[in-house]
Parts: sequence; structure tokens; C-alpha cells
Amino acid sequence: MKHLLLAIGEVATLAGCSKKEGPAPEPGPTAGTATYQRDGQTVNCQATIVRMPSIQGMTYYDILEVVLTTIPQPAIGSEVLYVNYYGTPGVTKASSFYLEGCTLVRNGAQYTTYSPTSYTLVNTSGGGYSGSFAGAVTAPDISTISGGIFTDVRL
Repeated sequence: MKHLLLAIGEVATLAGCSKKEGPAPEPGPTAGTATYQRDGQTVNCQATIVRMPSIQGMTYYDILEVVLTTIPQPAIGSEVLYVNYYGTPGVTKASSFYLEGCTLVRNGAQYTTYSPTSYTLVNTSGGGYSGSFAGAVTAPDISTISGGIFTDVRL
């Protein structure tokens, strides 16, 4: 009986040390990429960012322009979404910026401007920016952008 209890104890110990494999973690978004839904369709993008000064009236701004190039490009021609955050000149802190709007440009000329409905912007540990965005157009056409997210886009 003593040997049986020892054998059971050893099996229990070995079972407790066995490697347990759960489901693989979901891969995180890749730096410099973006995705969003436009009118219910998912759009995948390559993301870049540009910082530029601007003035409206007597007010100076810095614009963080996140440039989202659709990949693959549609058969009808080029398609780029510009997501523009305005902020205090010279300040890099994400909290000093707000979403001014999004502009979808097709074939370099046709464009649609979306008014923002929600957004976030955060600094990443690598010195870039990650964020989210959504917007809508009500006239002359009805269109929405939702679930927009870009990851670790660097200047």
C-alpha cells in the first residue's frame, strides 16, 4: 500500500509539472499599419505620418497627418485616407492633439471629408503614435468610417 501511495504521488507530481499548451496568443498589430471600416467594408492600410506647421487666422497649429494608403490598391485607382490631428506647435505629447477630420482621396483628385465622431491618440514607447478614429459624412453622400486604428506610426 505504501508503494502504491508513493507511485500515485509521483504521477500527481509529474502531471502538475507537465507543459500545458493553450491557444496561441493573437498576433498584435504590426507597426506602421492601419485598418478601418468604411461603410461596413474593411480597409487595410500601410501607415506613415508627417508633422507640419499650419496657421488658421491668427492661430498656429502643428498637424500630425497620418497617411493611410490602402493595400492592395483598388482596381479603380489609388486610394489614400488622411487622418489629421491638430495640436500645439512644438509639442509631441499626444494629449495635446485633437482629430480635426479625415479626408479620403481617390485617384489624386476625388475626395470625401469625414467629420470626426471619436478618436484617440497615444505616444508609443518607440517614439511613434498609435490611435483610433471614426467619422461620418452626411451630405451630399452618406458615408461612415468606424473602427479605425493605426499602430506605432513614426515620424
